[in-house]
Amino acid sequence: MAVYLDLPFDDETLFSVVGRYARDMQVGNWIQFCRHLYGCVPQLHTALARGLSQVADQTDRCWGLTATDIAEQMTGYPYFAAFCTSPQRGELIRGMLAPPDRQGCGMFSFQTGTRTAIRYCEACFSDDRKARRPLYWRRSHQLPGVVICHIHDVILSELSFKRPCSGVRFPLPEERAGRGGAVLELHPTVAQRGNWSRVARVSHWFLTHRVAVEVENFYDQFVSAARMLGYAMGNFMHTRVIADRLIEAFGEAYLRRAQLYGWPGTDTFTMFYPRHSETHRYPVSPLRRVLLGTFLMQESADPLSAWPVCPSAVAAHGADHLVPVRFFRDGRYTGFCDCGLVFGYSRMTGNQPENPKIVRYGWSYATEVQRLSGMGYSCCAISRLLDIPWSRAATLLRRPQEPHYLNTPISDLVRQWKSLVALWGSGAAATLSDPGLARKIEILAPDVFRSTRAMPDTAD
Repeated sequence: MAVYLDLPFDDETLFSVVGRYARDMQVGNWIQFCRHLYGCVPQLHTALARGLSQVADQTDRCWGLTATDIAEQMTGYPYFAAFCTSPQRGELIRGMLAPPDRQGCGMFSFQTGTRTAIRYCEACFSDDRKARRPLYWRRSHQLPGVVICHIHDVILSELSFKRPCSGVRFPLPEERAGRGGAVLELHPTVAQRGNWSRVARVSHWFLTHRVAVEVENFYDQFVSAARMLGYAMGNFMHTRVIADRLIEAFGEAYLRRAQLYGWPGTDTFTMFYPRHSETHRYPVSPLRRVLLGTFLMQESADPLSAWPVCPSAVAAHGADHLVPVRFFRDGRYTGFCDCGLVFGYSRMTGNQPENPKIVRYGWSYATEVQRLSGMGYSCCAISRLLDIPWSRAATLLRRPQEPHYLNTPISDLVRQWKSLVALWGSGAAATLSDPGLARKIEILAPDVFRSTRAMPDTAD
C-alpha cells in the first residue's frame, strides 16, 4: 500500500516529513510503519538516510521522485557528495538506497554529522508560525559544523538524545522544550562568530549546488595557498603555526564539538588534514575541508596577506621587487629576499611593509658598505648614508655576510642542482653527493626536485 506523505517544505529533511505524517495520521505501530516505508526500522541520522529505494517506491504516487531525487532534495547527500571522489560518491548513494545490513554502514562510517542531536533555529520556527505552516526541521542546520543559521545569523539550538532513535518515533519540533532542547552553550569572539557564519553559508552553498571538489588535488592546492599566505615554503608546511591560527579562528569549544581538537597524541593540524587520507577508502570529513577553505579565504582577505616588496635601498633589483619567500609566526611576517635582506613586519600599506624591522642586512648591504669604505667613508658616514645603525655598519665592514640558502636566488640553486644531477647521472646519486643542496631544492623548488629524482640512472 502506497504512503501519501506530505510535500516537503523548503529545505525540510526527510525524517521531518515522516515525523509530521506519523503525527497527523496518528500512526500507532511505528515499527510496522517504518518497515513498510523504509524496508527496515531506521536509526535517526540527521544528515543522511537509508532505505531510499523503498521510500521512492512507497511515495511514487504522491511525489513521483526517484530514490536519488529524494537523497538530493531531502537529505544532506549533495553536501557530502561534493567532497567525495566518483567511486566514493557511488558507494555513498548505494548505501543510502539500500536498507542497513548487518555488516555496518560502509560510507556512513566516516564523519557525516551528528546522529544524537537535532539542531534548529528558533527564528526559523517564528517564520513558520508567521507563514501559518507546521514547524519543521531544516537540512542545512544538520550539516557538520553548522552552529549558526545561515538565514538569521543566530546561534542554533540543539535537541539531544542519548542514543540514535531506533524503534521510536522521530522527534518533532513541538517537543523540543519538553525533551531538553536549548541554545548551544558557545561563547565565540566576534571574529570566531564571523567564521562560524561563513562555515554555515559555505555549507549551505554546497548543499544547494551540484558541485564536486577535486579532492585528489586538495592537499596540493592547500599547500599552494598556504605558501602564498606565508605558512609554507616549498613542500615544508609550518603546521604548528597553522594549528594555532585555526584554534584562534574557530575557538577550542567549536573544534572540540567537531572532534578536531584535544585528541591525545594528535596535533590539531593532523586532525584537520591527515595526509594519508588522500588514498584512504573513505573520505575525510567534509567539515575539515570546509573549515580549511574558510580559514584560507579569510586569511586572504586580510590586508596583511598582501605579498611584500623588499625595503632594501641598495639592492640591484631596485624598488617594487616582491620577496620570493615569507613566513608567518606569532602575529608577524618574516620576509626573505634574493638580495640577502631578512625583515619582519606586522602591518602593510598596499605592498609596502610599515616600519619593517631588519633582521639581517645580507650581502647586498655588506658589498655596499665595503665599497663606501674603500672610497674613504667612515663607519659613521656610511651609517648616515645607508640609514643603518652604526654598529651594524661596523659589523658588515668587519665580517661580510655569505648568502644563506633562503636568500640565494632560487634559479642559482636550481642551476647548481641540475649541474650536479648531470654530473652524477641521476637525482638519487646527486642527493647522496650533496644532501644539503638536495634538501634546499626539495623545499624551494619541489617540482624540479621531483622531476630530477624521477630521471633514470644513466651512470655507468
